[in-house]
Order: sequence, then C-alpha cells, then structure tokens
Amino acid sequence: MKHIGILFALTLLCIGCNRPSDEEMRAAIKGDWIVEQIKIPPKPNPSGKKLIKLDMGEVLLSFSFEDTLCSYFDDFTRFARYSLHNDTLFIQERISQHPQHEKSEKKIFRFLIEKLTDKELILTPLDKEMKDICEDNKIDTARIKLKKVTVKNRLTFDVLNFSTGGCYGTCPVMSLEIDSSGNFLFCGIEHVDTVGLFRGKLSTSDLASIRQKINALELDSLREKYQAPWTCDQTRNIIIKSGCKSYSISAYGFRSGPRELRLLFHKLMEVYRNVHLTQDSTIAGQFKFNVFIPEDMLPKDEDSDR
Repeated sequence: MKHIGILFALTLLCIGCNRPSDEEMRAAIKGDWIVEQIKIPPKPNPSGKKLIKLDMGEVLLSFSFEDTLCSYFDDFTRFARYSLHNDTLFIQERISQHPQHEKSEKKIFRFLIEKLTDKELILTPLDKEMKDICEDNKIDTARIKLKKVTVKNRLTFDVLNFSTGGCYGTCPVMSLEIDSSGNFLFCGIEHVDTVGLFRGKLSTSDLASIRQKINALELDSLREKYQAPWTCDQTRNIIIKSGCKSYSISAYGFRSGPRELRLLFHKLMEVYRNVHLTQDSTIAGQFKFNVFIPEDMLPKDEDSDR
C-alpha cells in the first residue's frame, strides 16, 4: 500500500508538471477562433402563403482573445474581460450583451478548456445561462469546437481608414484612421462613448491585433461591395493602403462579407475605447482619406472651406 501511495503521489506530481501555466495558456489562446458557419433558420409560415425568401446571412459565432479582453459569439458587441486558471476560462461581461441578462450588472461565464492546440480549441460551458445562449445559437452545449483563423497574407499597411454609417436604431457612427506607427485619428459622430474629434496612439497589442486580422483576409478574393438583402442596417467602409496597393471595401449589413472581414470590422469599431484620446479639432484636415465630419465639429476658421 505504501508503494501504491508513492506511485499515486508521483503521478499527481507529473500531471502538475505537464500542465501548462496560465501564462502559457494565455499565449496559446490569443487570436481569433470561429465556431462554424450557421444560417438563421427560416421563420415558420402557418398561413401556407408563398413568401419571398431572403438569405439572412451567416451568423458569425466566434471567440477573439487579446491580452485581457475577448469577444465571444457576436461580432458586434463590446469586448469583455477574461482570465484563465488551470483548465478553466472565465469571461466577465462589462455590460449586458444578451437580452435575457438585461438586469445583470456583472456576469461571469465559465468554460472548461478541453483541448487547446495551434489549430483547435474545444470549450465546454459550465453555467446554465451560457448553455441556454449556446442552444439559442444552435451550438452543441456539451462541446464548443472552434478552429483557429490562419494567416493568409503578409501585407503591412501604411494607412487604414474605417467609417460606419447610421441605421434604424443605435448603430455607432464614426470615422477613424490609423497609420503604421499606431497614430490614431478619431471622429465620433453619434451612439459612441466619445463624440467629437480626437487624436491618440494605439497600444502595441491593439496595433498587432489589427495587423493580425488584416493578415487573415483573403485579399485577392475580396469584393469592393457586399450587400445584405434587407434594409435599415449599417454600412461599414474600409480602405487599406500599402505602398502602391489600395483595398477599398464597403459592406452593408452586419452579416455581409467574409467572416475574417467582419472580425476586423468588430475590432475597429471597438478599438477607440482602449485609446487615451485627446480632443483636437485641428485633425479635421489631417485625414489622408475623405471622411464625413459634422460642421459643428470643425474649427471655426475652417467652416468656410468645407
């Protein structure tokens, strides 16, 4: 019995030695992970009448991990804080991202990390509320299988310009521009935390995240325009300039465009929240590309020139 006890203790010690540290897990999990392509099921038609069928697009179910923030499932909600301990992932919502949790100020969701390699991530939700969310999104509540988004190009951008339009509701309307050094120009117009003209500097990690998402695009197959077959949605525009090459893409509708492009859009819509912004109306003339700037934001001496 004494020998059996010693062997058992040695086995536990070996398991502990082989288990990756939390920092190693964080390094391995960083990046974009996509669950699968899921189409919204058609609505029931009890009347039996012929209905016009619209392709409502693919629901992008993804996890995107950065140093301390992540997004999960939706590509249009705010990023949340996450942490790792042993084999468990903890995600703490900053705000209520799901209708059924509107009354919750804070919510922590837990996932068991069953598998983590450079290509595959398998998570098991440990909370009933998260299992309910998975069921709503037609995801296996026992095992969420994700594949890593891979590098598809080696483009280095000189300037990136991104803008969003309004919609029927509370879509954030903004224009921003980033250069290769991370210098940041921002015009917040409506439904954003910061309204006005601002400048700032991206952190090294935010700039690296944007570069990684650009490098995940199939640049040669991108179209200039993506159009959803419905109305009252938002248009998102991006221009990526690299040397003599320039890519200009417009996407109408949150579910239009390749998945990797939508992940980039999501990051660009949220990144201003991470930047220390300084209000500066003089940046109105510093954008490399034409952007819409409301007249009341312009310096008074420039009103006549616009």
